[in-house]
Amino acid sequence: MMKMPALAVVGPDYRIVRSTETFRRRYEGAEKMCEDSPELEQVLTGRADVATVEVGELSVAIHAVTDASGRRQAMLALPPLDPAPAPEPPLSALRDAADESPALVWVKDLEGRYLYANPRYLDELGTSEERLHGNTDADLEEAETVDGPRLRYVEDGLEEPLQLEYTVPAIDHRPAIAAFRFALRDDSGQPIATCGVAASVTDAQVAREEAVRLMQLERWNRLDPVDVRAELLEQWHVQAAPLREEDPEPEEAKPEAAEPEPDPEPPAPEPEALVAPQPVEPVSRPTEVPAAPTPAPPPIQAAAPAPVAPTLTDTAELLQNDLQLARKWAERADELQGELLQAQARIRQAESDAQQALAAAARATEEADRWRSEREQARREVERAQAETHAARAEAEAARAELGAARAQTESLRGPSTAALRLSEELGRAVATERERGDELERTLARLRSRLSDFETVLDGQAGAPARTP
Repeated sequence: MMKMPALAVVGPDYRIVRSTETFRRRYEGAEKMCEDSPELEQVLTGRADVATVEVGELSVAIHAVTDASGRRQAMLALPPLDPAPAPEPPLSALRDAADESPALVWVKDLEGRYLYANPRYLDELGTSEERLHGNTDADLEEAETVDGPRLRYVEDGLEEPLQLEYTVPAIDHRPAIAAFRFALRDDSGQPIATCGVAASVTDAQVAREEAVRLMQLERWNRLDPVDVRAELLEQWHVQAAPLREEDPEPEEAKPEAAEPEPDPEPPAPEPEALVAPQPVEPVSRPTEVPAAPTPAPPPIQAAAPAPVAPTLTDTAELLQNDLQLARKWAERADELQGELLQAQARIRQAESDAQQALAAAARATEEADRWRSEREQARREVERAQAETHAARAEAEAARAELGAARAQTESLRGPSTAALRLSEELGRAVATERERGDELERTLARLRSRLSDFETVLDGQAGAPARTP
């Protein structure tokens, strides 16, 4: 992996709060030194601004810094092993970070041939690096690649930009995938390969953060170590503490401390997710941030008549102002990019909701039509039952009239006539039969009225419920 500055930041409690992996590897006993070093105590308590601690053959430079809230801290710096390390090949610089990435990561040459795939890619897609290496997506099965399913939809002759965000549709039992692609460049800035980072659409944020982190590492590999150090400090929100002017001792110590550490403390973003305990902040694209560490001071500062020659502190402050301005523009660009991604996600979600709402509305319409048909049928049945009930009532009335006439005739023909008694009994039975029939018809009519009321209630509820709209 690319060489990183060996830096650490110590908080007011004498504990290391941030450090790079290079620092941890080279100085395993740093925690104990922080607890026992009087030089560190002098810097943290404000009695000195710079100091140096010799630990065997290792020289540790200590500088006073402040965090974002203005609290005083101390920065530990080890001298570089190689004063001018040569950039590693882009793939070598990213391999260690990609091997441990929680996202799918792969690298292709500009012709689309696979050069590398990380373990997560190989495990989730069920393939091997030997199978991928040297082949294109067209040479492999769709399930073995992230981009394979896109070959169905890519038009002939369509050229895509090297840096791209896109979504790969779901295939078989594999969900849709959110993917990000960016260029790997040589020392002159010319693209020589592409790196892809992907995860399922439900974990799109993981892929986005990993893409930002790997883009930053790729760009750092092409930067000067001083620029990398400046961006690392900005990532940690650390700035150089104002040097004191009243104490002669720190002023004598300033030139000594300036030799091992130039002390430009300028800010700019950096992916410390590999080495620092706090998550990586989104940073600007590789084409935006490198312009930040411009050594030329602004004209207003250059016109200041006080010093004959600018001091190291003045130069650092001017550089810091330039980098802070560049950082603001970079952060604004990142915010706009994040808002764009969020808007795209909201649009996709709205489209999905609209489709679901349309499907639900269609189902509701079909259900309402079915209930209307059943209600019409129930109404016809009720009307038929009502007609039968009216006919039964008419028959019952006729029977009652006949019974009344019979009773009147019986009254007029009182006497112990056997024939009259039989006729009366028959008429009584006939009346009882007609009454039972009338009661049965009344119960049937009540059931039909209850069913009609239920249907009308359901239809009224369906008509009153508004259909979902997208």
